[in-house]
Amino acid sequence: MLGPVAAELESTLAVERAHAWRKLRSTMNGKRYLALLNQLERWRTDPPFTAAADKKPARVAKYVGAAEKQLHKRLRAAAEQETDDELFHRARKAAKRYRYANELAEPVLGEAAAAVVEETKELQTLLGEHQDSVVSAEILRRLGAAAGTTPGMNGFTYGVLLAQQLESSVRSRAEVVRTSRDR
Repeated sequence: MLGPVAAELESTLAVERAHAWRKLRSTMNGKRYLALLNQLERWRTDPPFTAAADKKPARVAKYVGAAEKQLHKRLRAAAEQETDDELFHRARKAAKRYRYANELAEPVLGEAAAAVVEETKELQTLLGEHQDSVVSAEILRRLGAAAGTTPGMNGFTYGVLLAQQLESSVRSRAEVVRTSRDR
């Protein structure tokens, strides 16, 4: 590596992590978060069941089916516009919703839901790898641009690392597209 790239990355990420940690702690000490915890505790001890809780399993399957439909719609959109990272991120969020819907439906839908959960975990992993590459590339692009204009710094190594992240993004996108076409 040319220049103090590793140290610069560690330093920058440490500052950003510290800022995020302070923000998280502030939020978790706030009234809204405390109210959420209290509400969750009430739901745990006295679930607010409605008449829908007594509905037939077909109703559960309908909700899961809607989540599946949304996932396939988002995957198709991402596959059609293979270079639109935001569409892949939306597909990732839809995959999470579909997976969680199946996890909640397992007591009603049984083994079929359990199999979908495992299958969707793999898709989420691929989409997560893509998102990690996108975020890493943006950080490297930002730091590389700053290094290129800073005396004593060299942006070349950032460019090499950026290229690696972009390639990783391309590979994971291609795998998601291939996997979604196999569904």
